[in-house]
Amino acid sequence: AREVKEADKETKNSSYSKKTVFWAAIVFGVSGFASLGYEVIWTRNLIFVFTSSIYSFTVMLMVFLSGIALGSYVFSRIVDKEKNPILLLALIQIMIGLFSFLALHSFKLFYYIFERYIMTDISTIGLGEFSFAVLYFVALLFPSTFFMGAAFPVTGKLVAGDIKTLGKSIGNVYSLNTVGAILGAFITGFLLVPLLHGQNTLGLLIVVNAAAGISFLYIAGKNKKGKKLILVTGALVAVLGISLFFQEDVFTSIVKLKIEKFTGPVKVIFSGEDVEAKVTVFEDEISKERTLWINGLVVAGKCLDTKLMAHIPLSMIDGPKDALVICFGVGQTFKSALAHGVKTEVVEIVPSVIKAYRKFDAEAVALSDKNGEVIINDGRNHVLLSDKLYDVIMMDPSPPIYAAGTVNLYTRDFFQLCKERLKPGGIMCLWIPKCRVAEYKLIVKSFSSVFDATIWSQFQVEGTFVMGTVEPFKIDAAVMDKNLQKPEVLADLAEYKGFKINSDVIKRHFFLKQDKIMEYTADTPLLTDDFPVIEYPLLKWRDSPFYTQDMFFPKNREDVGEIIKR
Repeated sequence: AREVKEADKETKNSSYSKKTVFWAAIVFGVSGFASLGYEVIWTRNLIFVFTSSIYSFTVMLMVFLSGIALGSYVFSRIVDKEKNPILLLALIQIMIGLFSFLALHSFKLFYYIFERYIMTDISTIGLGEFSFAVLYFVALLFPSTFFMGAAFPVTGKLVAGDIKTLGKSIGNVYSLNTVGAILGAFITGFLLVPLLHGQNTLGLLIVVNAAAGISFLYIAGKNKKGKKLILVTGALVAVLGISLFFQEDVFTSIVKLKIEKFTGPVKVIFSGEDVEAKVTVFEDEISKERTLWINGLVVAGKCLDTKLMAHIPLSMIDGPKDALVICFGVGQTFKSALAHGVKTEVVEIVPSVIKAYRKFDAEAVALSDKNGEVIINDGRNHVLLSDKLYDVIMMDPSPPIYAAGTVNLYTRDFFQLCKERLKPGGIMCLWIPKCRVAEYKLIVKSFSSVFDATIWSQFQVEGTFVMGTVEPFKIDAAVMDKNLQKPEVLADLAEYKGFKINSDVIKRHFFLKQDKIMEYTADTPLLTDDFPVIEYPLLKWRDSPFYTQDMFFPKNREDVGEIIKR
């Protein structure tokens, strides 16, 4: 009882005014808002390095949680000895903003250290290089997260009043921090990033921290030592945050440097950022070729295969009426499907990809075609919730295949959903980009477990068409030739001068049918929603060659005559 009374007396003697407690709680709430905002931004930014949101999120979360924990621990040891916790809390907020600014610009340094690993297949990076990269980002992000953690015990010191109401005081202020954190994650991810883009949003969060620190100085009193120095520092940090609005995007500039090293000078002709991803279109200043990049990785450009992904399966059906394209890319598959006169839906999850389409087709006639419909949605959810049936479903998920979420378009569970959306005699066409044999087999095994599958080689870029039907796979060459000779189809392919397509040309690209595919994948497990192993490429596939080097295909190539009738 005596100890409780002494503690109560000490707490009362050291308690701060209601104004101080109020502002401390507000600053702590703002700190929660900014902290979760930074988490959203850094998760997106690290994708540019690790090319996988699985690893970028893991690294970000590790750094944030360890930094907050250590910062809270260290400052809990020293806060009771601090004579001016008001100034300390103001300084903490300003330091969070300062180190966040420095971390962003340190990415350029990272590029020069890890140049050959930027924008590459993460499975080709050794464990040593990956560990070194992780340690680099620990050092990069740790200071700001350390000060985020420091805010906890310092705020607790300021709001602690009567020991009888201590629990209530701490509970109230922590609830305010939690609400701020929830709002920070939501507003940053869903509102600020699409409106301002990532770098500008980071600048705004830096200004928020600086403003929180500066505003807290007003209750520090006139004679508080160090107030002017902190005020000047806070103003400088706010200016640094604002300057990000007028600087070239750091990550776009890094991607540009990487491209120019291999292809020569390029320029950015489109940049957009949505909840889901950052989208950029680069144009080669010499060849004038344009490519679509998402989160620092090239995902599409104009090529023959994206057109044939529509023309080949649609030509195999006599009188197709409805088609579904999953993933818009640069719009060529969608446009080519419309050339067959079928009602075509295209589902794309990133709105900026649709906006970028005009950089590849200035007239963008496909967007105004009466038979076309663009749907902004997740492709899997659309198939799951739709009750419409299609003659052909075409899909080219954005590479790399291990990008988080992309695996959901490669699992047996998803292929089963697509099967239910096909009309009798319908065809599912999947493009698999260059990847490793082990990954390739997983996808093909899952596809062939649902459909009667066939594999066809590429025409222009590395990859394969995998096509399947519910019934035994059979093709009528006469129907194909009739569909491929439509004036609209010939006009669509006219930009590829000298290329003529008919059933004989397609036939020469045939690889395997169902029986050989089953033999090829006999030792491979199914890729399912509960077993999404291709999402974790770091060590799993290091010793597996790319499937384009797999000798099984040339050694076991089958005669297409068994599935094509004349």
